[in-house]
Amino acid sequence: MGKIADAALEFGPEVVEYLSQFAKRRKTVTYGTLNTFIESVRGARLANTDVGGFVGSLQEVLYRINPAWPFLNLIVVSKEGLVGKGALYHVRLKHKRVMFRSPNFEQAVLAEQEEVFDWEDWTSIIEALKSVKIAEREKILDREINDDDDYDDGNDYYTDARLKIEQEIVARQGQGPFRSNLLLAYKSKCAVTGTDFHPVLEAAHIVPYMGSSSNDLENGMLLRADIHTLFDRGHLGVDPDEWVVLLGKELLGTSYERLAGTRFSLPDDRKLWPSEELLKRHLALWGLDARKVPH
Repeated sequence: MGKIADAALEFGPEVVEYLSQFAKRRKTVTYGTLNTFIESVRGARLANTDVGGFVGSLQEVLYRINPAWPFLNLIVVSKEGLVGKGALYHVRLKHKRVMFRSPNFEQAVLAEQEEVFDWEDWTSIIEALKSVKIAEREKILDREINDDDDYDDGNDYYTDARLKIEQEIVARQGQGPFRSNLLLAYKSKCAVTGTDFHPVLEAAHIVPYMGSSSNDLENGMLLRADIHTLFDRGHLGVDPDEWVVLLGKELLGTSYERLAGTRFSLPDDRKLWPSEELLKRHLALWGLDARKVPH
């Protein structure tokens, strides 16, 4: 159990009670404001980057005790008023058929947030959490939640990519040159389908975009818009050992099934090929490496 999860388990009841005061007033609270409160009960302030992990660990415990309880982490927001990626992931788990970034998903998030505001029996949640000893809470939280100290390179993609993709689209500095270079490298054709209609061709990142440093061509592929979405959602990947397309089982029986085993079209210049290591990690992240190519 990481130190952030430990803190969430220990001080969970106090934090739930604090957040409930905002919920009753139908207000959100920023990570910074919450961190100030955590400091008052814990005696030490969390690193700013750890507050999200704290809230996520606490919500995980609450969800596993009783999935019917509201998602309290939906009222903890950034300075810009954005809901955290962990909260979005919990909503996605509950609304499995709703795609991220769709109007229906936005409606689902708002509806879940309203449930937090409308919830009246906060006492039962607080008392239930208090009655569960820390050791038992750790059993409930049966997977280790890593904090920032566990990252060996400061890049949280490999543990947090699913969630990072679902956040608001960040300002895409360098996207213009990045896409232009990919268009040249891939001869203005989607590497999977061969589509050559410019308006639907997108510069896809293997590692989600986190600033201009993400725009190395080895971290990019030229993909048709829908293929890009499937790649980002982990429904589709590229096997760099054989350079063929792998599909998730959810695409079986759809029009995309014909893409299984399709050759991935590589640039002529070997130096412009996408990184084999990053592609393998993408496969491992989404479990595509354990799936056979459908026939």
